[in-house]
Amino acid sequence: MTVTTNAAVTGVVSPSNQVITGGSIDGTSIGATTPAAGAFTTLMATSIALAGGTALGNYVEGTWVPVFTGLTVTLGGGTEEATGAYIRIGNFVIANVLIAVTGGASTTSVAGTTNFTLPIASSRSAAGNCGAVNQGSIVNYGLGAVSNGSAFPPSWTTVTNGILISCIYLL
Repeated sequence: MTVTTNAAVTGVVSPSNQVITGGSIDGTSIGATTPAAGAFTTLMATSIALAGGTALGNYVEGTWVPVFTGLTVTLGGGTEEATGAYIRIGNFVIANVLIAVTGGASTTSVAGTTNFTLPIASSRSAAGNCGAVNQGSIVNYGLGAVSNGSAFPPSWTTVTNGILISCIYLL
């Protein structure tokens, strides 16, 4: 990897175990002839310039609790919990939701009726799609849609296994 003084990066970049032997970050001198001890705990970029001058901004990772409408949950002495994690890169979002069930609890989804909130809402009417998989049997339930700020997963009949829903959409 080569980094020039104007911050152009060429070559293959491997983010682990990089040695910086001189320069500065935000006006703070680093390295010198002997690398200084230390570690970065957070590295953020407000914008990344791609070939041709296109800027790629807004990189965010996070979690959220999706709020479902129309999801049938039967506890049957067990529990149900939905959790989500997402990555945003520019105007592109990848979001995963896990519906975890225990102790005989079950869930049922009806395509076009069941929907949930997204971590970052999209105002597009056809923003992307979402697929659902039964974690116990690895049955793929097909694709649903992301539209007007909500995700609409595909249908599944009553299941007592966890369901993983993956969405890919544009803002």
